[in-house]
Amino acid sequence: MLYREQPTRTVPYRYYNVIRNCGDAISAYILKNQFAATGVFTESSQPHLLPIGSIFFMANANSYIWGSGVLSPSVALGAIDVTKIRALRGELTRNHLRSAGLQVPDVPLGDPGILVKRLVSPDQMRARYRAAIVPHHSSLHSKAFDAFRASDEFCVVDMMDDSLLPLEQIAQSEVVISQSLHGLVFAEALGRPSLWISNRNEPVWNFKFNDWFSMMKNPQREPVAIAGKPEDLISQAEHRVSKINEAELVGAFPSELLEDQTSALLTDFDVCRGLSPWQIFVEQPLALKAEPSQQELAAFAKRMRQLRAAAFTGFAEPAYLAVYPLSQKNTPSRVDLQAIQRFMDERRNFDFVWIPERAEPTGPSGITITPVETKLGAGGLPPGGFMIRPSGFLSANSSYAVVGA
Repeated sequence: MLYREQPTRTVPYRYYNVIRNCGDAISAYILKNQFAATGVFTESSQPHLLPIGSIFFMANANSYIWGSGVLSPSVALGAIDVTKIRALRGELTRNHLRSAGLQVPDVPLGDPGILVKRLVSPDQMRARYRAAIVPHHSSLHSKAFDAFRASDEFCVVDMMDDSLLPLEQIAQSEVVISQSLHGLVFAEALGRPSLWISNRNEPVWNFKFNDWFSMMKNPQREPVAIAGKPEDLISQAEHRVSKINEAELVGAFPSELLEDQTSALLTDFDVCRGLSPWQIFVEQPLALKAEPSQQELAAFAKRMRQLRAAAFTGFAEPAYLAVYPLSQKNTPSRVDLQAIQRFMDERRNFDFVWIPERAEPTGPSGITITPVETKLGAGGLPPGGFMIRPSGFLSANSSYAVVGA
């Protein structure tokens, strides 16, 4: 079924959705499983939950913080209401907030990702792989992981996925070797020995990892370099012993945000994600003349945002969205749309991809996507359509790419 009958319990929340990333996207599954609530993605101007992720940079006075962490001490903090801080990821986040002058109360500490064990079945816990290798999403294609890709003994986990597949692959592995923070969190939640790996060993980069490890009785103090044979890395993996009080973490959830939604039918988050990228057609042409004025550019950006907002009315959360004028003859195939979506996942510096009317249809998937050297405000766009991110961000300084050479 695509729709859930009303009334249903909902909770307004926000998470980092510039790209698909299991570590951030897992919150919706935990909300549904632990609290029988559908997370509804909400504007920052409204009261909302900030759950899993290094997303304190998103926090404002409307944020109820439940297990979020600071990405880096160098990132500025917003106007946070400390009475709405209900749980924090770790000791480093708590100490940083206090050193910044915030009167943070004594709240439970721990990443709510520790609660994911309830999301996998006993059958999914049976080991199929000797080890799961979890690259950071920016390093997925690194040659450093080729030795693992070459053997069926290992599973290279792609975290650029907003389904439960990465979690299930980790559950099916005897050991977890992870460059991703939530690869380590999931390993602990599922009782798997783990090893933190990285070719970066810098205080700023390490902060979120050390924040997580502050909640372990036997923390890993620094990463192991991604080098050597798989056997050498596997032999260094350890069972971590958590200090997180899961009952207190669950009990700290801001239940005042929960509400019974009795209005229109709501399309659940897993449907939104499973059918991404979505497509809509509009009557009016989509184009931007060369050297647009600030007013013309602002109107164009506003229209794109309005189309996105209208497309996802009644949806639990937005997804990638492709928009075309009705006049557009050549539109990408489903496989090509997924290739554009993947291109954007792997290159977060592009805010959208333009799909000109002249773009020739391709097969699965011979599509060509070319970065544009100028910013949106510096040039025009020929008639066509576009794909925009779930976050919907767009400005005169937006970088973009175009389908075609």
